[in-house]
Amino acid sequence: QKIEITAMPKLQVENVGVGASAKGRGSPIELSFPEPVQWEKVTLKIKEGRQELEVLYDNNHIITADYIRLGFFSGKKQQKPDRQWGFLCALATLAATDIKQATTENMRGMITQGKTISANNVQQIKKSLVERLQGIFKTRDDPFRETREYYEPKFAILPEPSLRREKLWPQGGPLNENRGDETDRLAYEEKRTQEEAEE
Repeated sequence: QKIEITAMPKLQVENVGVGASAKGRGSPIELSFPEPVQWEKVTLKIKEGRQELEVLYDNNHIITADYIRLGFFSGKKQQKPDRQWGFLCALATLAATDIKQATTENMRGMITQGKTISANNVQQIKKSLVERLQGIFKTRDDPFRETREYYEPKFAILPEPSLRREKLWPQGGPLNENRGDETDRLAYEEKRTQEEAEE
């Protein structure tokens, strides 16, 4: 019985250690900005292959770094992308089409490839992601809007180039989709569809 008792706390301590080291990682990267960060001026671009992220602030390139340098990994040896990175990639994919699809339900099957996670897990991952982003960008401001139905970032996020629709949007349109341009976008797409039909 004594052996069982000493074994159990050991397991708990190990689990706490993993969580603490993940949390204690903080931000392994030092970014400098010309002013206290305003999320609306931040653009994140996922690079092809989903291993790197380009950070722009006020349309100026700040850094391109991989998920490991940004602290989005799990496991000391393998350093695989963690679920927060999965959340960011899923968010980018949905932001390119319709950010209103970034619901807890839709995100459940998108964060971890080939695995559906619980709604509660999605919310926990989002909470951790907020803390990580606040650490990287050195701000306490919430990077997400208070939208209950779906996850709406204040920053602009673009998926890897193969999923972007930059041809449609010479002005980098998906960036504006969060800002009430939905009607314009639909009108634009309808016009394009008509043009294509006429060709």
